[in-house]
Amino acid sequence: MAVGYARFAAVSLGLLLASTAATGIALILPPNPLSALLLIAKEQVLPGVESRLAEQSPVRNAKVRAELARLGEHPWAGVYRTAGIWPTELVLAPEEGFTLYRGSGCGNCARFVALGSVLAVESSTLKLGVELAEPDDTSGAWFGLDDTLHLVRWGELAFAVPASRLELFCAEASDGVTFPYVPFRTVGIPGDLEHPLRPPGKPTVPREFEHLLLDEPIAGSITALAAWRRRAELDGKELQAFDALFALDVGADDGLVVGMHLFVPGAWRPDRFSGRVEAVEPRSARLQLLVFEDRREWARGLVGERVSTHAPEPKPR
Repeated sequence: MAVGYARFAAVSLGLLLASTAATGIALILPPNPLSALLLIAKEQVLPGVESRLAEQSPVRNAKVRAELARLGEHPWAGVYRTAGIWPTELVLAPEEGFTLYRGSGCGNCARFVALGSVLAVESSTLKLGVELAEPDDTSGAWFGLDDTLHLVRWGELAFAVPASRLELFCAEASDGVTFPYVPFRTVGIPGDLEHPLRPPGKPTVPREFEHLLLDEPIAGSITALAAWRRRAELDGKELQAFDALFALDVGADDGLVVGMHLFVPGAWRPDRFSGRVEAVEPRSARLQLLVFEDRREWARGLVGERVSTHAPEPKPR
């Protein structure tokens, strides 16, 4: 530890001396140049998560892919990717572990966002050791993994679904329209990976989630704005988050259960933070809808609107 601090001090001092020798440095440094130099030195001696991901992930990714080439066909190891032109890609193998790469149309945004190991496999469930992952307050974290990964078969596709996203995955499978934004791979006949079709039937999810898969849509109406709740943990940089809690005229007798997601006219598409049924009675329920900024008047205007587990059909382009 003493060696590390000594190196930190030496690098800091070297950077500071270099800065005094440069005549134009004062024009580009912030008001406290010493603090800026110390931050640079700290990153060199004790690099942050993003720096370590950028350094370590390409090496790990190459090792995982080399293992996949040696394995050939495998029950679960492989390359999983999301649909679209710039996919998020999960490369997964038994011994070398995994890497998670977020694609992007932005020239500077595509990057590795996580890497780790496979600790255990039980049937179609993998226990992961996430060694490095982008912090929760970065955009890459929204594509992250937790320590449990479920491999869900749906038709000729296999989806790699983190445990924290299984509820939403079931909602997407039940809404009749959405192709889940989850890494997947084909099983058997290759298909279109950029523009895949929704498989027929139902996915094979863990038993404790089967009750969230619907045979037919459930629809009802909003009867009241029952409450307004602050969600500070979901605030954006300049936006405050709230939950609008609506009373509905459908409930358990209609097949509605806690954890189902409903579409509300004029609102964002449901995600794992929003559009969720959080309580049910035999003939009524309470729906939580995430709203940014204090838009209570807008929320009161939704009373009387119809809601449904079925997604609106996409508009023709």
